[in-house]
Amino acid sequence: MLFAKILQKPFVSSGDVPTGAIIGTVEIVDCVPMDDYFPTPGYPEYAFGLYAEGRFAWILRNPVMFTNPIPCDGSLGLWEVPTDVLAQIEAQQ
Repeated sequence: MLFAKILQKPFVSSGDVPTGAIIGTVEIVDCVPMDDYFPTPGYPEYAFGLYAEGRFAWILRNPVMFTNPIPCDGSLGLWEVPTDVLAQIEAQQ
């Protein structure tokens, strides 16, 4: 359900979602085992994730979608955001 909401306005389809950019921020408040949070995921959740035993889910709050995506090369996993990009993020919050 969350992925479907992401694809709603202001983007028309998944091809319109910016890549190579930070599109917003979110606060990570917890990390829980998938078995506890999604014991039997349904569609569309199952289509967009790996729900195997031993996996974890982040619990998020306070999402902020930026008006203007900020160009930035990311990385897999958690990574340090460059200082110049942090200044642009703070300007949009």
